[in-house]
Amino acid sequence: GALITSSQTIIGYGDPTGGNVISIMGTGSAWTNGTPGQIGGTYIYSPSNVISITDGAYMHGNAIIDSGSDNLILLSGPGTRVDGSFDIGSYGNTNNALIVSNGAVLSGGFVMDYGSKVTLTGTNTVCTNPGTLDVIYENQLSILDGAQLLGSQFVYVTGTGCNITVAGNGALGTDWSTLFWSVC
Repeated sequence: GALITSSQTIIGYGDPTGGNVISIMGTGSAWTNGTPGQIGGTYIYSPSNVISITDGAYMHGNAIIDSGSDNLILLSGPGTRVDGSFDIGSYGNTNNALIVSNGAVLSGGFVMDYGSKVTLTGTNTVCTNPGTLDVIYENQLSILDGAQLLGSQFVYVTGTGCNITVAGNGALGTDWSTLFWSVC
């Protein structure tokens, strides 16, 4: 597999059109952002970009959508693993999505802001979200068909238009000690 190593990755800075694609595929392929002992980041600044980690590939690092709408982060396939977290839809941008499917594992969780969608779907798909999960304004969180969202001590749902769906055989959202739902 291929190996990409960087202290940080910047996608679409100063590019109003976006449309960039980063794809890490296959067992043994890895993308490491940061240095040993320190997690680096990927920063997205334009619309319509795709980060795809699939088919057993590995990613170490965080990703933040700083600006731009219609971005997609896809983790899919058995053996696919990300050790890091994602901030989906920062600063009021809409229609950004995170999909974790078909047995992929996200260890580090995510934050949702402003019209974002997170879908966890498929048997053996696991997202471990330590600490607090924020679901803010017009967000859609779906845990479907055997997927599991584990370890969110506090789940805060704030603003109008938010939906959390847990459906399908074996779908599970667990270890939520507090679910706080408010409309602003």
